[in-house]
Amino acid sequence: MTSRFKHVIVFAAALLDLSQSQSITNGGTTAYAGADYVTGTTPTGVTIQFQPAVQLNAGGQVSFTASTAIFAADGALTASDYVFQDSGGSPVFSSVTISGSGTVVTFVLQTGNVITGVTTAVTIKSLISLPSPQTITFDVAATANIAQTGVTGFLIIASPTITLTSVDLGVATQPTGLQVVWTSPVAVANTQTITITANKPVFTAGITTGFTAAGTAVSAGSATFTYSTSSTVVTLTLTGGSVSVGQTLDISIPQAALALLPSTGLVTLTIAENGATVANAATGFGTIILASAVAGDPITFYNGTKSKFWIPMQPRFVPLLQTPEVHLLASALQGPEEDLQWFDRFLVTLPDGARVLEVGVRRQHLELNSNRSTRQRSFRQGGFQQLEVILGNDTNPLQVFKQGSFTVSGGSVTLAIAARHSYPPRFHGTPRTEYVHVQTESISFVLYGSHAGQEFPDNFSAQAKYVHMDLYCIEMVGEESFAGVLPEIWGIRHMSEEVRAMLLPPSQRRKEAACNGGANRE
Repeated sequence: MTSRFKHVIVFAAALLDLSQSQSITNGGTTAYAGADYVTGTTPTGVTIQFQPAVQLNAGGQVSFTASTAIFAADGALTASDYVFQDSGGSPVFSSVTISGSGTVVTFVLQTGNVITGVTTAVTIKSLISLPSPQTITFDVAATANIAQTGVTGFLIIASPTITLTSVDLGVATQPTGLQVVWTSPVAVANTQTITITANKPVFTAGITTGFTAAGTAVSAGSATFTYSTSSTVVTLTLTGGSVSVGQTLDISIPQAALALLPSTGLVTLTIAENGATVANAATGFGTIILASAVAGDPITFYNGTKSKFWIPMQPRFVPLLQTPEVHLLASALQGPEEDLQWFDRFLVTLPDGARVLEVGVRRQHLELNSNRSTRQRSFRQGGFQQLEVILGNDTNPLQVFKQGSFTVSGGSVTLAIAARHSYPPRFHGTPRTEYVHVQTESISFVLYGSHAGQEFPDNFSAQAKYVHMDLYCIEMVGEESFAGVLPEIWGIRHMSEEVRAMLLPPSQRRKEAACNGGANRE
């Protein structure tokens, strides 16, 4: 999945001679392996360089204090947790400890020396995941030396904001735009490059125009770029100005540079600046789905064949799909006409009937004439705007919308709740689309809501009234073992009379039933 990228983080600190109060020249650079600078990432090492002005002898100490907790839990470190690289003093330490709730690392010298005027590089490997976005600084102190305080270390950044504009995420769909916004944790100079690399071929090669750049790197740093593309990489070459640490970049990629969406699966973007990976495998582009395995409204496509079907209003939930790990059931939303219906709600259970989740639309927030301030207040407070999600045996839906994933049934079923931008909007008043993603060893599918714009293209009120649920099957493996309504319609299983009846419009079934009843009376 994600790979590890090597980049350089160097922190240089000069210690002052106690008697002369004179800064000492720093020297050298040190590289280490790490993923990126994004909050939540766990680095594999932090390297700090210093030159003592007064030599450290047996019993002397040197300590490094971070501005916030980045080191592991307080306690003693082993030799594998750090590297103390000096030039000639052969220091041996009686103790190396973390204290101050993960903010301080202290080395106590037992034998040998830390020589004056010689660059010493200390790499600390015992680290925790990066905290919230902020600049990490260090204080460096050593026996008989004046401490250096506020030495700039590195900038932790938030995950990039990635916004894809697309009708949908079906295979062979072409998005109309892609925006990537992030804060630069490193400096980029003239002629150096920035790359945005996708894990799938989502770009069109050979495009050099139509891009736009904004953010403080442009407004304050006067950064200008030229652009080039391959099928997986967008390259920005700095042709003027500069990008400083802490400045933002807002890059818009035009439709011409976006390819038809390739094979199914999650698309991630990795951003590198001057060779340093600043954001690794960032999400937000979305998951490409297989259009040939789509069910909705209720229509299903399988192996190029389209089938329209109608599920009965009773019982409430009809078993659409049964896989080895989960069962998917659906209820119907009746339209204004007898033969018009949509999916109303979905129920996901384990094979033994244990409820995993139930999903429907929040109609009180989605009607065309509903109070806009109520919807906006719900969004600001972190509430769901579109979906009503009930987990397990709970009777009340989730109130707080929080993107994330978790597993059930011993890890055999993964659930994710997320949102993305879509165009045209699937709901009135917002380009945001909330969805639930369910994945197991044999199936991956997405549940989300939509207005009834296809059925009522000129009637916004009806579009809002008949908002409903849709289902996209992203991938299926071993579907010959599946059961339920859909496998029977697809021809995988023998079609029962009950399912055969679902292929007939309700009005036709009613007329046939009336005719059969009349014939029986005769």
